[in-house]
Amino acid sequence: MQERARSMSRQQFETEHPFPFLLVHGTAGAGALPFSTNVAATSELTNQAPPEIFAVQKSAVNPYSDRISIGRARNCDIVLRDASVSKLHAHFVVDTNGGVSLVDQGSRNGITLNGRPLKGSVQLASGDELVFGSVMVEFLDAVAIYQMFAVY
Repeated sequence: MQERARSMSRQQFETEHPFPFLLVHGTAGAGALPFSTNVAATSELTNQAPPEIFAVQKSAVNPYSDRISIGRARNCDIVLRDASVSKLHAHFVVDTNGGVSLVDQGSRNGITLNGRPLKGSVQLASGDELVFGSVMVEFLDAVAIYQMFAVY
């Protein structure tokens, strides 16, 4: 993603990516400490794996044309392989104006939006922080992704 962002203008990137993204930050296990200290050489820091990014769009395997599924099951449009994520955790619904709503599908471990439990359906905005079970992600539009990767 970083190479693509650096190789084109912001307008080109937005045109080629007219959908939002989920940037996975990791998991927050119940017994996990809020921080950890690791000593690393500078060379180790530059060789870190890139963050996991999912496009919020339909895949070829999901039969529901009106929604984008997210969950642990392989037939979801967006697959989060974590035991705390339900097989079908939620759906994204894109309206005719390009706005995106998130609907919890009765997941066992729930969803939080910006630190608050999600109830029902909610319209999302770029920069919203979501937690599916214990998987932390950030909902970002193409502009935010471009700015994140084109700069570095």
